[in-house]
Amino acid sequence: MYLKYVLFLFLGLILNFEISAQYVYENGYFILNDNTRVESLINNKDWNSNPTEFEYKVNDLTEPVLISIENVKEFGVYSSTKYIRDTIEVDISSTNIRTLSKNRNPILREKIVFLNVLIDGPASLYEYRNSGIVQYYFKTDQNQVEHLVFKNYELINDRGRQIKENNRYKQQLSVGLQDGCIQAKSFGRLKYSKSSLSKLITEYNSCNNSSKDAFVIMKDDQNDKFFNLSIRPRINFSTYSLESETNNFSKTEFENDINFSVGFETEFLLPFNNGHWSVLLEPTYQSFQSETEGNNNFTGEVDYKSVEIPIGLRYYLLPDITDSRAFLNLLYVLDIPFNSTLNTNANIGFELGFSSNFAVGAGYQINKRMVVETRYNINRNTLNSTGFWNGSYNKLSIIFGYTIL
Repeated sequence: MYLKYVLFLFLGLILNFEISAQYVYENGYFILNDNTRVESLINNKDWNSNPTEFEYKVNDLTEPVLISIENVKEFGVYSSTKYIRDTIEVDISSTNIRTLSKNRNPILREKIVFLNVLIDGPASLYEYRNSGIVQYYFKTDQNQVEHLVFKNYELINDRGRQIKENNRYKQQLSVGLQDGCIQAKSFGRLKYSKSSLSKLITEYNSCNNSSKDAFVIMKDDQNDKFFNLSIRPRINFSTYSLESETNNFSKTEFENDINFSVGFETEFLLPFNNGHWSVLLEPTYQSFQSETEGNNNFTGEVDYKSVEIPIGLRYYLLPDITDSRAFLNLLYVLDIPFNSTLNTNANIGFELGFSSNFAVGAGYQINKRMVVETRYNINRNTLNSTGFWNGSYNKLSIIFGYTIL
């Protein structure tokens, strides 16, 4: 179908014009081992794992330079991200529920890392992420950086296998923050999570300092939007063909059809990599009616109505600090037909059944509200349950979207 080449050309144009701009350099700084502070543009990748290196530019006209943790003791992007180098103890105990350690104490290994500064103040909170490990650290004006201990471990006794928790972090914080500002019950209900720990440290800093500038929350993402709900009407350019794998029935093309359908897309934004990635779920109603007149006076009629459920990934070519940006989609489409039939004058009739296919798309988001997308649904066999017949359905869609939530 020639229409798919239009899509591939569109994808190529999007890549050609925007792929070079997908990394944005933002105003930041870094501090060298000799305490020299360098103002620069930092390639902010919104790291999901703590970095060991980063790229910077002196200005927009210079080439990027890669610098590693061995040479930098601190770096940051203003009003967004800050990392400090420190030698810490990392718990390397298994977190897999099937291979938990029987030892309740952490298995610690010393590492030199960039710690992500979550809160910087009289009491500071840090985060370390790597290969599925998420651990937290804290420091006060009187103490050095300390690993907050939380560990799931296995206990086997006459009751069988039990999963226990070592929650020593609650005791560590109650001792480290023991000046009466925090009520004892707050430590009891504390959870080992970014939001819960940040709330406690913020409460402590607020209590000990009347000035709002006495401490800094580097990136308050508790109120960040994590999903979008959009209504997505579309124009479909659809084709259908019928052929058999076992007899002399020649491939018969049905008349092309232009039709309209509508869907609702829920987009779950992934909380890393500057909003480049999201997960999609887009239930859509669609219908297709067409007829054919083939060789030997053969006639056929298809009446196809279904609910499509595309599930997949979206990649934005620019980070979420930009209001308008291009994106690419890769989707797996589950199709659930109802009251759908294919009838012919040759005593051949079918009820169209459950099927699936892949789809690819490219589009543009405008002001984080409106969307235009071109999507191609790769061949879907609506007769795969028959075993010997192929009812091939293809569709190119022009989709218009508007975010309502």
